[in-house]
Amino acid sequence: MSHSRYSKSNTSARQPKRCRYEIDRALHEALASVERDRSAGAALLELIHHVRSSSSLVRPDATSARPAWADAALCVRGLGALARMHGTWRQRPDSWIPCDGSRLAEFGSLARHLFGGCNVPSCLVWSWFAEPSARTLRHQKWFRHLARGYSLLGLDLPLPFTRPMAQHFRQAPGCFSVEQALRWAQVRGLGGGSALAGAIAASRLGESFDHPDYWTRVIRFLISRPQLAPEAVSPLVEYLNQHTDELFATRRNGRKAGTLLLDRALRWWTAPRCASKRPELSWNETGIGGFELVEPVGGSWHSRRWTIRELTNSNEIEAEGKGLRHCVGTYAEDCFKRRSSIWSLTCSDHRSRFRRLLTIEVDPQTRVIVQARGACDSRPKPDARKVMLQWAASRRLRVEKWV
Repeated sequence: MSHSRYSKSNTSARQPKRCRYEIDRALHEALASVERDRSAGAALLELIHHVRSSSSLVRPDATSARPAWADAALCVRGLGALARMHGTWRQRPDSWIPCDGSRLAEFGSLARHLFGGCNVPSCLVWSWFAEPSARTLRHQKWFRHLARGYSLLGLDLPLPFTRPMAQHFRQAPGCFSVEQALRWAQVRGLGGGSALAGAIAASRLGESFDHPDYWTRVIRFLISRPQLAPEAVSPLVEYLNQHTDELFATRRNGRKAGTLLLDRALRWWTAPRCASKRPELSWNETGIGGFELVEPVGGSWHSRRWTIRELTNSNEIEAEGKGLRHCVGTYAEDCFKRRSSIWSLTCSDHRSRFRRLLTIEVDPQTRVIVQARGACDSRPKPDARKVMLQWAASRRLRVEKWV
């Protein structure tokens, strides 16, 4: 017992040193990234000085389920990206007043202040933390454009946009990627409801913008059927992706043909899984325990329910991989042999809209979350990550810093 107390005390004493080390290392990396540009280096030092003196952006967070320095180090990377764009700043950092809210909201407030101060969707704030790439630079350009008060129209968008769509884009849910937010705004601008827009954004149309004319017809077809359940959208989209001629036949033959099309799509969607010849594997739960959270939406009587549950057979894992379009379907044997455990994070709301949002891998031996992936292997969105971290804290799970 005494040895255990000594170890715990020693770990606590080392924790502040580790935090300072990790944050200082992130600062050195950010400064190294702008060392060839003296003016960018000076802008970064100005940013760091004001942020350190007036906010908690680059301070460790001892209450987080992740390592205390992880979010601060991420913000330092974001400050480096802002500094590299110092030539387009409209306002200086020393006139920024921090806002209340999450660290993401606070960073977004700083970025908006620097480039103009107008409202920008949360999905674009993430572009300042991403690794440099053509896609990242394009999204940062969009952020600066919107922060200056300009419309999204006229930018190099992957699909045709109207003014109502551009207005809806500014209101896109923060849990969406930029591509999902664009598709969500398109559906809302065409007259679709929020439940349908969310279901379409969660389908392959939230990641791909090929053949825009054809998919716009598909979206109008879905909007014309308000009785369509949101969970039927993804199967229908996948079916029409492989049977492009059926939509046009439906348009000629009327509403009854549309109902038959939906039936064919759902049968096609379930057929491969029913016809699978691979033997089904099943296993017992690891004992870690699931999670459920109910939270109000927009201060109204409505709410949404977050659920994290363990997948305990190969059919469930295959359906998870198919629903989110990633490779978790190959993990069944690892789960059967207790080398891994797979968990599914889902969300449903008062309109019975059900969405798979995140697949989480936990090492059952060490109780460490080693992976968390959304649709098409995307990184966790802020809302889903927050729920995952609450679950991790309640079950005393450790989260790897790269998750």
